[in-house]
Amino acid sequence: DSGIGIVLSQLHLVESPPFKSISVLILDVGEAFLGEGDVLSRYSVDNLLVSESGLTSRNLAYVIYTSGSTGHPKGVMVEHRSLVNYCYYGVANYYPPNIEGSKIISSLSFDGTVTSLYFPLITGGYVELVQEKQDMLLFWQGVEVQAKNQLLKITPSHARLFTDISKTKSVSSCSHTFVIGGELLTYELLDRLKEKFPCANFYHHYGPTE
Repeated sequence: DSGIGIVLSQLHLVESPPFKSISVLILDVGEAFLGEGDVLSRYSVDNLLVSESGLTSRNLAYVIYTSGSTGHPKGVMVEHRSLVNYCYYGVANYYPPNIEGSKIISSLSFDGTVTSLYFPLITGGYVELVQEKQDMLLFWQGVEVQAKNQLLKITPSHARLFTDISKTKSVSSCSHTFVIGGELLTYELLDRLKEKFPCANFYHHYGPTE
């Protein structure tokens, strides 16, 4: 029901899922899916001027489907101006100067990743993409002893997994920033995290899309 007119994809992905009535542009070979030939070569490689495009800050950055607080799935249309405002607010309020970068452990298709993706990039920091099949125990052990202070955008499920699998009673001296959202966060779970990371900052971050 999103009214998609064209899909940008790669050759090995065009059959999963099947795109029957939608034009698919195959980026890795520069050809359209339905036998349209090389379509990318028709266009200029120069940057498009905003004044000529007609685009404004009110144009959509993305649409995210969420049930949010209502319990009923809906597509939330996030405009560029909203995304920019959120990023600048977040950097000013929970991305302190001692944070050098971030780890991303959630899908890039999930808008919760916006926090750990854009905050470091617009402030000169780094972004570390965690492998999809990364062993979570090794990952959390690395977070505990990480020499650099990082931003970690996680869900309560991530936090619960860590507190359940952590077998050490060691206390981390890292001053990470944990931004926790996407699900209900309980005081009990937060207290368990604080025991492991007494020097860290914690922010409850539930429902920013709405």
